[in-house]
Amino acid sequence: GAWDESNVDCKAFTALFRAIGLNMIVSKMGIEGKAGTGLALAEDKAALPVDLPALIAAARNLDVEHLPLSLVIFAGIARNFGSAPLVLTGRDGKNIEFGLAQDFLGRLGFSIQQGDTPCIVPRADADSTSDLTWTSPDPVWAMAFSLGAYLRTGVKLTNPGIVAELMPAYWTFFNSLPVPSLVSKPKD
Repeated sequence: GAWDESNVDCKAFTALFRAIGLNMIVSKMGIEGKAGTGLALAEDKAALPVDLPALIAAARNLDVEHLPLSLVIFAGIARNFGSAPLVLTGRDGKNIEFGLAQDFLGRLGFSIQQGDTPCIVPRADADSTSDLTWTSPDPVWAMAFSLGAYLRTGVKLTNPGIVAELMPAYWTFFNSLPVPSLVSKPKD
């Protein structure tokens, strides 16, 4: 649906997607994102191709119910760079249940490293784990888990119908997305 530009969620999602390098266009028709340069993997693994402080701030500005999407984004960063921050508290001051986040990330091949600043890290044994099924507690978590399939193939959602409550056409749209090419372009 269309969100008014002054909507707090519209602003939060736009900031989140801009922080990962999407070129965002906000209009009365809705929000449109187009791939930008920040989404490409950096040749220098030490150079993070996203604005990490802006991404953390944007994630903290989401309502807690929308934070599952940011978990997938941070997991993608962790996959490519070894670790990423863990943001479990939303703008509303509520927290994602730690056990739920841990289970969600575990199915996608990640774990939470405890410490002064907890972070998401890839699990060394991720490929040996045979249980790739997960049951979502609500439609937003299910959508986030489906995007996690780009991080780890073979994951299965036991209750995909739950998404129909929020967006009946989601699976039709999701299954028609192009498969991202991860092949590097040859250098001249």
